[in-house]
Amino acid sequence: MAEYRSIRTEEWPDALVMWNEVFGAGSWLFHSLHKGTAGRKWDHCAVAVEDGEIVSAVDVFLRERRDVDGRPVKVGCIGSVATYPEHRRKGHSIHLLQMALETMRREGCEWSFLFTGVPEHYARLGWKTAPLRSRLGSWSDRPSIGGTRQASRYEWEELAPIYDATVGRLPLAAIRDPLSWKYAQGARIARPEQVLLRIGDSYALAKIDGETELQELAGSNPEELDALLSAVREGSSSQDIRLGIARTPENEAAIERWMVDVREETSLWAMARPIERGEVNVEALFAHPLAHHHALDNF
Repeated sequence: MAEYRSIRTEEWPDALVMWNEVFGAGSWLFHSLHKGTAGRKWDHCAVAVEDGEIVSAVDVFLRERRDVDGRPVKVGCIGSVATYPEHRRKGHSIHLLQMALETMRREGCEWSFLFTGVPEHYARLGWKTAPLRSRLGSWSDRPSIGGTRQASRYEWEELAPIYDATVGRLPLAAIRDPLSWKYAQGARIARPEQVLLRIGDSYALAKIDGETELQELAGSNPEELDALLSAVREGSSSQDIRLGIARTPENEAAIERWMVDVREETSLWAMARPIERGEVNVEALFAHPLAHHHALDNF
């Protein structure tokens, strides 16, 4: 019979092994989320244990995100939901998700956010599909512009105020504290397929691994944004690009200058639900025309 409880400190390496085996993402991802979450407690991670072995786990990462009016609210981000294949269909994850809901209530979360490929599993406990918008486009033939340089994760203290003053002010945007920048965002920026570019008071983050994906574009100077888009185009191996950037007026103007045949896409792999006594209208938040989630804030 399974024992359901909070993970213990000495069991963390075993959980990393399970997550890596189930997801194949590498333990760096789960460790970076653990270290990059302020106010982290061991009881935020619930596990099912059989015969002394962790067989299933659900983790809650407490983050702040902006409401439709820009107000920071505490959000319970559900991640690392995993069960060894031979222990599935025993109700472990449902039991652990119920524990996670209680954790989020206790911690004062207003709503909960997760990503999944099996939405029907979470719908049983009240999560609903929360559409996220992105776009596809093709590069224009504008002349190239130089002046950018490749940056590194260790420049986060300079990137943070740029983010906060531009794309970090929009509805749904994650509020990134120093711990998050240093570990959670930092670990993703450091991945070999990622390219971080800077010029002046602007930056761009692009994933260049087969299909090019522009994941962040932040700044207010049109000339700097033009130089960044030019540099991303130069590094692209395809004429097409996926646009995962926030829709600030400055970004939209830059896209008009550098892209043609831009078309909308909707992703249905996110889910959300309010937590009791929360004041956020989750459906209105995701429906807001400027609402945006950056891939760098995945969990």
